[in-house]
Parts: sequence; structure tokens; C-alpha cells
Amino acid sequence: MTETKKKILQLLDSFGDGLRNGDFRNLSIFEDDVEAECYHIGKGKGVEAVKNLFALPVSGAEYVKQNLENIILHWKGAQAQISCHLHQLYVRHSENGEFHYFQYGGTFVLSLCKKEDWKISRILFDLCWTDGNTYWVKDWKMIDFSMPKKHKQVISWKRDGVPRVIFQTEEPESDKEQIRELMFLYGWVIDSEDYGLFGEIACEDVRVIDGYHGKTFSGVKEWTDFLFQLNQKEPCLHHTYQIMDIQITGRQAQVSMSRLEPNRIGSKTINQETYLANWLTLDYTVNLKKTDDVWQIVKVEFCKNIRGVLSYKK
Repeated sequence: MTETKKKILQLLDSFGDGLRNGDFRNLSIFEDDVEAECYHIGKGKGVEAVKNLFALPVSGAEYVKQNLENIILHWKGAQAQISCHLHQLYVRHSENGEFHYFQYGGTFVLSLCKKEDWKISRILFDLCWTDGNTYWVKDWKMIDFSMPKKHKQVISWKRDGVPRVIFQTEEPESDKEQIRELMFLYGWVIDSEDYGLFGEIACEDVRVIDGYHGKTFSGVKEWTDFLFQLNQKEPCLHHTYQIMDIQITGRQAQVSMSRLEPNRIGSKTINQETYLANWLTLDYTVNLKKTDDVWQIVKVEFCKNIRGVLSYKK
């Protein structure tokens, strides 16, 4: 990992800490005229406005569990662009000892610039799902899932997508770093509807074996046509992946990863004993090949496997 990437990811960690705490103690990560636009809480300009926008939504939360995942980062010169997924869960007990929780997930796009140090100049956030006790966030603008195509997202793949703003990061990255990004771009395609991007990251004759729906798709067009229909039915898709293993043999590679999807589990299984678990719903095996120094997806196969993994420590 290059020094530039380390510094930018450290800044992202600091941003994540501010979100988790509901208090950005390190305001130096922002440009003075930083702008923010979030689907659920509105707009703001300036450091204080941004700090107020992201104040802790659950008053008196006893614990906050955060997953900041699917990080895609490109930089060139003094500009950088990041996209990532946020899953955040709040826990609180009522006066009579009852367990209550609220969780939400969404997609961030951060624009950064460098003068002396890297700083965040713009923040975009799309709320994708909520679950649990929404009383705490009754002032939020919620998603109307009954009207999918009337939902107007803040983030545009054409204007804000990392590979559309900065096509390629300027410093070389290792094979594993390139492959990790490719997996997260696979998810970005599904959620953002940037179907042209799938043709760039996958072979033309790619096969997708969908064990959840019991279907097999051959070629880029078949898969992206299916994704288009999926997006017509359901707005705000949020495909978050945790990579378990990457095996590289020459110019071939295989990735094992799982889908993180706590919103599909919800109150069926989240309780006082299980809230620390990362809830995984699908297991993936992805095969790739390297041609002309570029990794591409050859085959994606996934199947249902719901489980809670206690990898998150309090």
C-alpha cells in the first residue's frame, strides 16, 4: 500500500469515528467550505453545518456498531474520490430493561482535495435501508418503497462514481488490491445502475450462477438486463461484501466473499445476545483472469447461507 493511500484511508477512518460517535472531534479532516448532501437529513455547508448534520441520531445510545465496507478509492494529483458502504446499529435499553435497536445502511461518496494535507471537500450520502425502532429518527426523510422510480437518489454514477470521476488511481497497486476493488465495483454496478461499467470489469462471456434465484446468466448483457429489472422493482439496492480470501495463481485468481445484509435479518434474529454479529446471507466464489495487466471477472457463483459471525468486538 502506498503512502498516499495510507493517508487517505486514515482520514476515512477518522470520518468513520466521527459518524460512530456522532461528534467530529477532529474537524481538521474537512475543508472550511465542505459541502454535504444526504437523502435523509438534508444539506449543509461549512464545518459546523456538517458536524450538526451528522450528530448522533439516537439520544442516549449505549453502544454503536459500525461497518464501513466496500471502499473504492482513486486519486490523481491533488484530487481523490472515495465511495463506501455504511452499516450502523444503535443499542439502548428502556427504563424497564427492554432491549431496543435501530440500524441503517447507505452509500457514501466523498470528494477530497490536497493543499498541504488531504481534506474532505464534499460529502454525498444515500440512505438505502432502515430497520428497528425508527422513533429515534422520526425527523429523517424515509424511503418510500411503494414508489421505486419516484425515489430520487443523491448520488449519480455518471457524476459521482469513483471510476467516472478519476478513471484510474495514479500509483500502481498490487494484484490483491486491484482484485479487492474489482469485487466492490461489482457491487457498485448492481446498486448504482452503471451497467456499462460491468462490461469493463468482466469478460464479455462472463457467467453468473445465481443460486438465490435459481438462474444462470451468460454474458454481460443477460446479467445487466436482469439487474435492470431488479432495480425497476426495488429502489436503493445495497450490496455489501466481505472478502474472506483471495487466491492468485499466475494470471488466474479466485475470490471467496460473503454478502453482509443485516437488514434482511432484522428483528427476526437481532436481540440482546446477537447484535454484535455480522449477519451474512450469501456466499460467493468469483473467478478472474488477467489479460494485458488488467484483471477481469470470468465467473460469479453465489448461494444462500444465512449466519451470524461474531467477528465484531464490543
